[in-house]
Amino acid sequence: MIPIDYTNLLNSMEHKTPIINESIEHFNFLKEDVLSDKALFAVMQKTKNKIFHKYVSSPENLESFLSNLNKDFNDLSDLYISPNSFFIPRRRCQSLHKLGFLYVDIDNHNSEVSMHDIYILLFHLENEYFGIKVPKPSMIIFSGRGLQLYWKLKPLSYNSKYYTFWSKIEKGLINNMIDLNYNGFSVDKQVCDAARVLRLAGSYNTSAGKYAEILYISDTKYTLTDISQGYVFGGISSGKKYSKRRKKDFNNAKKTKKNFSDENLLLQLRLEDFYKLIEIRNGNLDGHRQYIIWMVSNILKQLNVSEEELHIRLDEVNKSFSTPLPQKEIDNELRNKKIYKFTNETLLSALEITEVEQTQLSVIKSVSLSKKQSTKQKRELLLQNIEILFYAGKTQKEIAAHPTVQRSERAVRGYLHELGLIRNATTTYYQIQKLKNLK
Repeated sequence: MIPIDYTNLLNSMEHKTPIINESIEHFNFLKEDVLSDKALFAVMQKTKNKIFHKYVSSPENLESFLSNLNKDFNDLSDLYISPNSFFIPRRRCQSLHKLGFLYVDIDNHNSEVSMHDIYILLFHLENEYFGIKVPKPSMIIFSGRGLQLYWKLKPLSYNSKYYTFWSKIEKGLINNMIDLNYNGFSVDKQVCDAARVLRLAGSYNTSAGKYAEILYISDTKYTLTDISQGYVFGGISSGKKYSKRRKKDFNNAKKTKKNFSDENLLLQLRLEDFYKLIEIRNGNLDGHRQYIIWMVSNILKQLNVSEEELHIRLDEVNKSFSTPLPQKEIDNELRNKKIYKFTNETLLSALEITEVEQTQLSVIKSVSLSKKQSTKQKRELLLQNIEILFYAGKTQKEIAAHPTVQRSERAVRGYLHELGLIRNATTTYYQIQKLKNLK
């Protein structure tokens, strides 16, 4: 059971004054492993009339902002903070600096939440979910209407591959808890993007009439591999975990290519693509059902799942078809001990996967489509580099000559115009300086 004192929980939910120190503790927990002083965390205040964003890079920045806000407006209500950091003051995924956390938001919008409700919910989570369907959280925050669960990661520098993997794990944790329907509490499945903001501890929740506060905090850290092996791709509803592969440091840039070409990860991503294909076609796989069962079975066998797990997973896939196969077809596959490996070309041809469908899949794609997407990713990276240099105060000439850009000044002007950063007839010098100095 999570060591939460009943009396302290009662006190934390009944106090009537904002706790700035609580907000600083929350920030320090997020910032701890992000060593760069330039990393920015988005702080947002949501009122009836507007949404206000501030970007802070240190506990001092946050304390100063909160102190002034409390002094000038006597209002520390409905404040939120981003668990993951940004390299420029723009809250979007392309501006992410580090992927440091996974999270799940649990709320109760049907009735007022009492101290007793939270205590019982924690007991339920500890016995039914933590260490069984999801890892034990690194931090738990009472948000006023429910709980925010945080899992601390060894920070990953943002890139498209890491983000794709992060997103799959994030959605996997949510899916593992989506069946939670306990005393009015349920998981908010919309809270799943890396640029998300969550309620800041120490701030007042106006809709609930309570202050958010940290209930549990620890030094536990995870890697995406640990969670994917043990909880997401492994599907351990029985409580059994897959044996871990040899440990790999996903934060080591020199090993990035090797990590993501790892055979086990490729198999897991292909498995996810099969599930996605079934979803895209609304379960209508007539003519391909036996083939999918056969391929899914081969992948699961290569991942060394138990016979019991293999049986459960194949049954799940079969039930997802609009017209399931007879049970004897599944039994025949379970008796088949041979393992085959497939190329993408084989999968695309056998399942007649269209180019439109391929754009929604992670790894089952034709070479030509992969090249198209690679070109798109390179362009996104170029725009990202130009934006960084612009905010760093570089001139168009300097941006054009920079090693990460190497384009003509005319081309750079076009990109700046596309990003909405170029100076034109309606953009004054002072507005540009304000953009550059935005924090």
